[in-house]
Amino acid sequence: MIITIDGPTASGKSTVAKLLAKKLNFVHLNSGLLYRGIAYVLVKFFNYSEQDLISPKQTDLDQIILNHKLVYKYENQQAQVWYEGQDLTPYLKNKEVDNFASISSAAPQVRASLMSIQRQVAQSNDVIAEGRDTGTVVFPKADRKIFLTADLNIRADRWQKSMLAVGKNYTLEESMKLVDARDQRDISRHIAPLKPAQDSIVIDSSNLTCDQVIAKICEYNIKKNI
Repeated sequence: MIITIDGPTASGKSTVAKLLAKKLNFVHLNSGLLYRGIAYVLVKFFNYSEQDLISPKQTDLDQIILNHKLVYKYENQQAQVWYEGQDLTPYLKNKEVDNFASISSAAPQVRASLMSIQRQVAQSNDVIAEGRDTGTVVFPKADRKIFLTADLNIRADRWQKSMLAVGKNYTLEESMKLVDARDQRDISRHIAPLKPAQDSIVIDSSNLTCDQVIAKICEYNIKKNI
């Protein structure tokens, strides 16, 4: 079974997907972590500049993907991205890598390359797949589709707190500008833009706790005979 959860930055989709995967004993497929992983690899190991990330070479992507150097793991209920036997996960959650991923993720060759990894994970597992196009592009025939959103002010506050937790200090005004800029890039890109799938259920998490969001999703799923 495949359940997708898409939404903009700091809408709560990663936290909800992680907790829901634990509740249902599914694999949590964090597509954003994969996009950050491949962007990090291109910069760190292939010496890409921000300009290079706009259109990565297919030969470089093939070297990373086809040779199975980039690996998605889900162990002890934790999503991880490894490259050549090294766990990259601790290096992937910061503003710089997020910016790199935002640039490279707009490239169709990057999206096509990472789609194969995502679909491979779902071939042998029940998954909660979360990202920005999991319900529209990656798994268009998913069993259930959720689009999670929230007010920009609330999402900026959440993002600010998540950055502070990893030692990055931003004002709320800076956070709003950064989150909004990421939203606009995701919504306006030509390839797989951020939007709800036609058959998705939209949940506004602005005034809901994670537990309340999960309860709404489970109520919807139960009604649909999951």
